[in-house]
Amino acid sequence: MTEDQLLYEESLQNIPFSQWLRQKRTNLMSRFYNFIPDTLDNPTLYPKEFIAACGQVFFPQEVEIKTSSFLDVALTHTKAFDEIINLFYFVYRNNFQPLPNTTLTSDSGWGCTIRSTQMLVANAIGKLFTNDFDTGEVTDKMVIKFFLDFFSVECPFSIHNLFLTKAILQGNINGNSFLPPSAVAAAFVEINKKLANPKFGMEILTTTFTFRVYTQPTIVLIPISIPDSFNDKIAVIFSFYLFSGMVGGSGRKAFYFFGIHHDQLLFLDPHTVRNTVINSCSFDPQEYHPIIGDVKALSYSLLDRSAVLAFVVTSQRELDDLKGFVQNMLGIDDKVLRVKNEDVDGFEVINF
Repeated sequence: MTEDQLLYEESLQNIPFSQWLRQKRTNLMSRFYNFIPDTLDNPTLYPKEFIAACGQVFFPQEVEIKTSSFLDVALTHTKAFDEIINLFYFVYRNNFQPLPNTTLTSDSGWGCTIRSTQMLVANAIGKLFTNDFDTGEVTDKMVIKFFLDFFSVECPFSIHNLFLTKAILQGNINGNSFLPPSAVAAAFVEINKKLANPKFGMEILTTTFTFRVYTQPTIVLIPISIPDSFNDKIAVIFSFYLFSGMVGGSGRKAFYFFGIHHDQLLFLDPHTVRNTVINSCSFDPQEYHPIIGDVKALSYSLLDRSAVLAFVVTSQRELDDLKGFVQNMLGIDDKVLRVKNEDVDGFEVINF
């Protein structure tokens, strides 16, 4: 047993009774979570308007449709949905090993920000290594394994490893607290910087554009406080070729927003419970991709203020493009204190 595994085993001992009882109740309630009615809507599709998804713009095809139903109109957006169903999709899980310092064996009801950020990072990885997917050097299973629910170095971005980061421990005293997107983003960056030989970099930017020299493929996370003027910028941001998604929320529920259509934000919802996989080497990767019906929509006006944007860079030229883009769109540059900081849920974000 490694030192990390010993620390993990010790963390499961001597949990205060009140915390133990509350977490056991959470575990029990997870069995019934899927009986809660789903009130989220599929998007209203328009046959003559584009869909932007993860920095790509897909224009509709000329297809004869018989009705205005969601699935019929989706035929005009086949190219977009072919891309969307290849996104990585993470949801609540049940029956995993207890999380460090807890008795929790499910994240249902509270782990939506973690799952949404797992989607954000996984799809950024997919965008970073698109060419390697084509050659087979990187596969779906390799990416998914990074996020499986095991306390293991082979699954660095598992919910178990996230639970040991400083960013999560500070904001999650009760074990099953709702976490703001900026806290979870910081936890991912913290983990990636500790990896021995990371295949990609991960940076989080707040007041200044501190990431200036390209050295390896990198995911750039930017926590923001959404202003009233954000609606005017959404189409440009979601269509920008280096954009790979956003974690945001509505009504204290977090989602992974990957695209826009008409006046709707398109997203994947982690609020459903599935059993965790038993073996990190044997699982069905298709379980970690959405079907068309999983795509949901939200009006711009219903978006909560706290969010995290993700971008990817694979060259110095792309890094320079990103720097110019965030300076123009978000007001972030390399001059200290050019933007106003704001504290949202106890975490520093950009108010632009």
